[in-house]
Amino acid sequence: MTATTLSKDYTFPDLIDATVVPRPTQRLTPDPFVSDYVIPMPIVSESPDVTRKLNDLVRWSGWSNRVLGLIIGVSHPTVAHALAGRAGALSRREDAVRRLDAAYDVVERIYILASHKKGRVAEVMETADRNDMTAIKHLTVGNVADAYLTVLRALRPPRSKGMMVGRYPMDPRIASAAVYDED
Repeated sequence: MTATTLSKDYTFPDLIDATVVPRPTQRLTPDPFVSDYVIPMPIVSESPDVTRKLNDLVRWSGWSNRVLGLIIGVSHPTVAHALAGRAGALSRREDAVRRLDAAYDVVERIYILASHKKGRVAEVMETADRNDMTAIKHLTVGNVADAYLTVLRALRPPRSKGMMVGRYPMDPRIASAAVYDED
């Protein structure tokens, strides 16, 4: 390794030898606490999960921003901002995110049970149970299980009382068989 010495503080490296790294002679910034390298700040997205869930709820149920805000516990302008991709205010409220997750879980299951029909989802979510409570009211209060049961009862009404009858009932005259041995 050969190097040319210009002064006692700085050694000029040989152009062929790349193992000698010259040390800087002056700082680019006068502040000793500022780095010579600029590290870019990461771009933080506005909680895409919240935005996706809200968009799915609107697509599946057809609810307005006011209804979503009522269920989640926020104002309708906050829902509008979150639907537009700026979910910062909504994603910082843990109770609102928890209620959004609960509503999303219920509506996601109901959307599948309603054969992916948007109108049917809205209809069963607004059907009242025995206590005149709709699934939307149950979600607003925070009773997720009751909301789900209300919707299930609206989708699949209870059967009539009595024995189950199949689609093609058997004729009792030809459906019976002898219960004895032919010995």
